[in-house]
Amino acid sequence: AGGGVTFGSETFAGRSRTVASFAGGDAELVTVRGDSCSGLPSDQFTVSVWVRLSEARPAAGFVGCYRNDASDGGGMGWYLGASVTGRSFAFVLRGEGSDAALQLTDTTEQFTLGTWYHVAGSYDSTTMRLMVDGALVLTSTAQSGPVMYPTTGARFVIGAWSDDDEIHTMKGSLD
Repeated sequence: AGGGVTFGSETFAGRSRTVASFAGGDAELVTVRGDSCSGLPSDQFTVSVWVRLSEARPAAGFVGCYRNDASDGGGMGWYLGASVTGRSFAFVLRGEGSDAALQLTDTTEQFTLGTWYHVAGSYDSTTMRLMVDGALVLTSTAQSGPVMYPTTGARFVIGAWSDDDEIHTMKGSLD
């Protein structure tokens, strides 16, 4: 974990939880696996977090393994985080049957800073789904096939998405 990541406990959604708080600097993330997405699910998975943001940041990652490369369809892998507006949630993914990554988001549904949300993204090789607080927000069938993971330049991180030349950290807390 980077120097700006702290751990503590909070009570929300009816129970006491251990949370990680991210101060938002470039080194303030948790690297689970450096320079590799190997071993992550590719055909079907669901990822979810409890998140409370203290600052709106465009394309901030909460968790994922993603590399942005404009010369190769705009990205490979996936991440769950904030949209490019920084004010709504997003699930970003590229399937092997697609020419470009897709940011699944509903920018009309903006989150409130300082409020806890349960955010989830799922993919089953045909359909992407974004859910917030148990409600289905959006689906898309624009991606197909297993997740196209980058072979280099990405790392599996919590509190950001990060590749060889970009770091998009969040400022807030995760459970």
